[in-house]
Amino acid sequence: MKNIILILFCLFSVVSFAQQKGVVTNIEKEPLAMAEVYLYPLGILTQTDSNGEFNLNIDLPPKSVLVFSKEGYQTFSYQFDSAEPAISITLKELHVEINEIEVSAINHQLSSNQVIALQALTINNFNDNSLNLVDRLTYIPGVYEKSTGTGINKVTVRGLSGMRLVTYLNGARLENQQWGGDHGLGFTDLGIGKVELIKGPASIMFGADALAGALYFVDDSYVSSGKSELKLISNFESALMRYNNQIISKWAKNKLRMNTYAEYGSAADYRMPNGNYLFNSRYNNLAIKTAIGYSTSNWIINLRYQLNSNVMGIPAHSHDASPTLEQLISSSQDRYENRPTQIVNNHIISLDNTLFFNENTLKVGLAHSNNKLQEFEKWTRADYDIELSSSQLNISYVKALNQALNWTFGSQSAIQNNKNSPTTSQLIPDAKTNDLGVFSNLDYVVNDWSFLFGTRFDYRKINAESNSFKNDFNALSTSLGFSKTFNDHKLKLSYSSAFRTPHISELLSDGVHHATKRYEVGDPNLIEEKGNQLDLTYEWSDEHLGFIVNPFYNNINDFIILSPQDSIINNNPLYVYEQLDNVQLKGIEMNIHYHPHFLHQLHIEERISIMEGKSSEDQFLPLMPANTFQTSIKYYFLNKNLFNCREVSFDHIYNSSQKKVANNESPTDDYSIINSSLLFGSKSNKINLLIGVRNLLNVEYTPHLSRLKSYEIPHVGRSYNLKLCLTI
Repeated sequence: MKNIILILFCLFSVVSFAQQKGVVTNIEKEPLAMAEVYLYPLGILTQTDSNGEFNLNIDLPPKSVLVFSKEGYQTFSYQFDSAEPAISITLKELHVEINEIEVSAINHQLSSNQVIALQALTINNFNDNSLNLVDRLTYIPGVYEKSTGTGINKVTVRGLSGMRLVTYLNGARLENQQWGGDHGLGFTDLGIGKVELIKGPASIMFGADALAGALYFVDDSYVSSGKSELKLISNFESALMRYNNQIISKWAKNKLRMNTYAEYGSAADYRMPNGNYLFNSRYNNLAIKTAIGYSTSNWIINLRYQLNSNVMGIPAHSHDASPTLEQLISSSQDRYENRPTQIVNNHIISLDNTLFFNENTLKVGLAHSNNKLQEFEKWTRADYDIELSSSQLNISYVKALNQALNWTFGSQSAIQNNKNSPTTSQLIPDAKTNDLGVFSNLDYVVNDWSFLFGTRFDYRKINAESNSFKNDFNALSTSLGFSKTFNDHKLKLSYSSAFRTPHISELLSDGVHHATKRYEVGDPNLIEEKGNQLDLTYEWSDEHLGFIVNPFYNNINDFIILSPQDSIINNNPLYVYEQLDNVQLKGIEMNIHYHPHFLHQLHIEERISIMEGKSSEDQFLPLMPANTFQTSIKYYFLNKNLFNCREVSFDHIYNSSQKKVANNESPTDDYSIINSSLLFGSKSNKINLLIGVRNLLNVEYTPHLSRLKSYEIPHVGRSYNLKLCLTI
């Protein structure tokens, strides 16, 4: 009993910080109104008033960081110190900011101290004219969209996707049968504040399967104590006749905070440039989400729950061996449920605890998810019905060895259970997967230098009793690198290794995959994929120009592919999982931001992604993305009357032709599309209106990563977008 009392005393013995006030000004000491103040690690966002003042009306934990930002000014991070009676922050004017300073949700470091290849992208920007969440992610160089129409979308990073790319939502790993090329991301942008992306091998942080990297989605921020907010967002897309409505409610009082979200959307068959419609590309989605946060001076707890329910038509589906384009399109548009259909229900619940012991931090995360996937060929019952449940426990401890050196160590464990409905056909068998990983990282930051060294050991056990299959996999991963800042220059160099165990679909598949019209056969003798990547990043900027250059080289041994065979089974072409000895993925990504001196409101940004993938036999790999060049031009209006135009933007996207294709893969022609938008807003920012158009010139094109490319089905034609946001 005495020991329990002693432990509780230690947990809550950190002295609470007094509430403090502060002011934000420019270099002329003029107050800056509506400057954003982000409180990390509480996840609270507040703003300065008309006098540039803000009030921290909540106790802040040790090592808290305040991040100050305002459009047109350099973002500034401040290490909170309770000893200071008041906080005075001066923001410098800055026209070009290619890498905004912020605290990473992945490793809790400032972006200025990052060694790994990590990029962040804000998701909840109202001026976003993207078609969906995955389309929004393609604004990051090296990220591409693999699509089946407009309702089923997957993320590809540097040519890799599916089981090679792990996805996290607020620290919980998402499992949604991502092995299937026709299985989408599983959630929308509802309540998402930003995404952080690690490109390339990331097993050191996320364990098995992070061979392509990791997507780490982070929820929208809370409001500060004593405040509440209600947002109504409505979106309409003409080519899909799509409507989407969201309700967002935020509330905070003292130490308690709560965000609640709801969304419903529906889309009809999309209109192609020639005026016809892609039959059965319709879909609808329903989402409910809530987040509850509570904190003391040395303890933060967040409880989150999310439901995503999606009903998606599967387009370009025919029982004919060689269907014609006329069989797959329609002259009329419809939104009612048809067949074949994919129905997905995702439940995700997580509980995160962060405890502070002076300079050290303990994080304990629990998560459970349930993914129900059904595919219907007929109306009566599902042809494919599988349920995947996953339970996770993540523990990490950050110990400050001294002011410059931090040691992070911990473990991650998970139990997954795939279970088929006994009344349906099976592509993959019932199976259980157990994961256990232990890791240790050292981060050293001194002056303008940052160093990282980490190592990790993972163990995975797969058991499929019905197939008499049982196997263990294990591997050691390492990561090391450094970054150096000097004047306006920054250089980062990192090496990372990772591995991926074969998935049960690759090991034990034996059946028809209805949505893809393939008969797939696995190989139980497959072994782990092993990747090694070198990543170099150089950044430079001055007042009017900034750029980032990022070459990379990724070498993967024992690469698993799904290879077409010259055979037909049950009227479906046969595909077999095989393993290549070695493949190499290499390329370069660039980001250039130009702000002309003579026109301060004009910003021009260029994003370039160039890569290729080859096997050791000098053969090109399948489904490698085409080289992409994206140009964004934005002009900001300074006058802010009662209601006026805030911003006008043009995006030009050029995808080069892709002739470097694998055997039995068709090439793709180059194409250019233009998107444009106008953003209007009220002076109080309570009313915002976006009017946009996508594919302005109504170009007929088919992306190389479209699963409809083999049928020569073009992507969406010209589409007008109208989005309205009311804040109460």
